[in-house]
Amino acid sequence: MLALRAICACLVAVVAIYTLVVIGREGLDLITPFFGGVLAMTWQGQFNVDFSAYLLLSTVWFLWRNAFSTQAWVFAPLVCVGGILVFGCYLIWLSFRVRGRMDVLLLGPSRVAP
Repeated sequence: MLALRAICACLVAVVAIYTLVVIGREGLDLITPFFGGVLAMTWQGQFNVDFSAYLLLSTVWFLWRNAFSTQAWVFAPLVCVGGILVFGCYLIWLSFRVRGRMDVLLLGPSRVAP
């Protein structure tokens, strides 16, 4: 569990720093470059579509793991749009909440036998 927490913390830190540099250089307009690459059918667009699929899949897992609760639906847009900045922090927090039990972390408390 320590390795998972360390990897998530490193990924969050790297992406946060990179994001701050990009915002400083290019501003907050993410939508135009993101969809510009997709509409242009470039490799950058291919990456954007592939990355979006990962974001969607992680959001579906988040919703499923939390039994599609109202609280999960409230946080799902943050998980989907926030990427590793949100998802990594969630996994770190969750790893402490489940006290290191990987089965509970992956499946949720309602799906794990006592």
